[in-house]
Order: sequence, then structure tokens, then C-alpha cells
Amino acid sequence: MKAGTLLHIRISGDEKSLDARAFVAWCQPEGQGYRIGVRFENPEDAYRSRLLEQVIAIERFREELARAEGREVARDEAAREWIRRHAGDFPDP
Repeated sequence: MKAGTLLHIRISGDEKSLDARAFVAWCQPEGQGYRIGVRFENPEDAYRSRLLEQVIAIERFREELARAEGREVARDEAAREWIRRHAGDFPDP
């Protein structure tokens, strides 16, 4: 996609979702598809997308604990453990 192209982005989580407009910042071939970087039209949408990414990462972590360790943990507990283990590795925008 050409830089500057306007996109409508929908990110869906189990309980939260984001519908936002963003512009293509860059586009690079990757495997059989492309990796696209975007710049959100509204700074609040950029912040909300970041939070939603973390919520989704925590939910995946919770599922991983259940699968790999046989531990069923509450969302709050999983969030605290994910933050301790992974928050420092979460990429900056």
C-alpha cells in the first residue's frame, strides 16, 4: 500500500474493540503478504490501540498458562504476572 493511504482499522478483542482511521506510514513485503505501519488520525485511537494490544497479549498469556502449566488464573492475576514478566519487552510505539 502506498504511504498516506487512509485506512479504516478494526481491532477486536473478547470484550474490547477499536474502530479507527489511520494512514499508512510504511509498507514492507513479508512472506506471502505485507507488514504495514500506520499512523492513527486521532492520538486517542493510538493510545487505545496500544492498550488493546496489551489486553490481547495478557489474554494470550492467560491461555498459555492454562495450556502449558495447567493453571487457570483470573484476569487480574494474569495481568499482574504478564506485567512482571513481559511489560519491559512490549515494544514502544
